[in-house]
Amino acid sequence: MALLATAALAAATFTACENDNSQGSEQDGWNITRFIDMKVTKCVRVGQTLQVEFNLTNKLSEDLEITAYSPDVTDSNGKEYAGGYYNKLRLKKSYNIYSATTTIGSKETIHASFRVTEFGRTNVVETINYAMKFGVKGYTLAKATLTANNIGVDDPRPKENGVQTCDTALVFSVTSCKRTEEGNANLMFNVKNTSKYEISLRLSGGSYCECYDDEGTRYTVYVYTRENVYGYMHTITIPGGGSVDGGFFIKNVSSTAKNITLISTAYCATTDYSIADDEVRFLSIKLEN
Repeated sequence: MALLATAALAAATFTACENDNSQGSEQDGWNITRFIDMKVTKCVRVGQTLQVEFNLTNKLSEDLEITAYSPDVTDSNGKEYAGGYYNKLRLKKSYNIYSATTTIGSKETIHASFRVTEFGRTNVVETINYAMKFGVKGYTLAKATLTANNIGVDDPRPKENGVQTCDTALVFSVTSCKRTEEGNANLMFNVKNTSKYEISLRLSGGSYCECYDDEGTRYTVYVYTRENVYGYMHTITIPGGGSVDGGFFIKNVSSTAKNITLISTAYCATTDYSIADDEVRFLSIKLEN
């Protein structure tokens, strides 16, 4: 899948709306391709979210104030994801729902991204197309939309026996999943932050956590706040480049259960940082005695 996605990503094409590559004129209105170049660098699934990262380059010898609008996306199965609330866009700062505006210096390249936040948990998608509309302050645009076709979708998520992270910067690994003498269970993990930013992540138990075993039995879950102490939610702070340990307490686990699936709602409490998905999924984790 990764090789196919890479090949398709390399083959992705960008054109102006209506395939009109002319630059236009000041009287007729300019084509957006006169002002910026756009190149996708990553298209990856994170939980139920699709994250697309791209570079925008100012082609002119002057600073430009650019406004980009949340794109319309179509996947290789023909499903459409309209721009707006569920497609979030980031240029230089935090993600915005409908549009984002920033200034790009002369010949400068910025790194940007957008997310389709309800792309799906289990659907299989090979490629996507999308159309993104732009505005340039001080200019009238006759052709304001860039389209990108056949962008390969990378899907590194484990489908079972693993952890689906809530963000590309956070790498979760299970350190143990064991029963206790009292008939409960502890699912312990380590999370590594591969970014340069400190990330505060709140994980949830109780009604904001779904947990069941291979027999279909459902359980109440608590989050460890410190050793032998737990509650319904807890915030862990992971320094940039560092890692921390955490865990969940699962009550009254069946004596015949062989594995545990636990889906915890996640919330990022860090200013100016936004995680890609709002859940961390521990899938079919083997339960040890």
